[in-house]
Amino acid sequence: MTIKIQPSSKNIICLQAEPEKTKSGLILQDDEKTRPEIAIVYAIGRGKVPISLKKGDKIIYRKYMDTKLTVGGSEFICIEFKDIIAKIL
Repeated sequence: MTIKIQPSSKNIICLQAEPEKTKSGLILQDDEKTRPEIAIVYAIGRGKVPISLKKGDKIIYRKYMDTKLTVGGSEFICIEFKDIIAKIL
């Protein structure tokens, strides 16, 4: 099921990225203090985005700068454009 959601002008809605796994399926443990926050773009507000983004892009954002949301039973995070550090290419 696709959830239609439109964030306000200076926000993006993302899905939290899955933890990194090895080829055999083991989850790699990160040091919580050094792990960057990575998310997958789901919806983009209509404001001026500082970098080119589209649905499905992976981004790195500032730790503790997200708002957790539950819409239609799915969990999302809301991030302001100013808190995006980089796009993963």
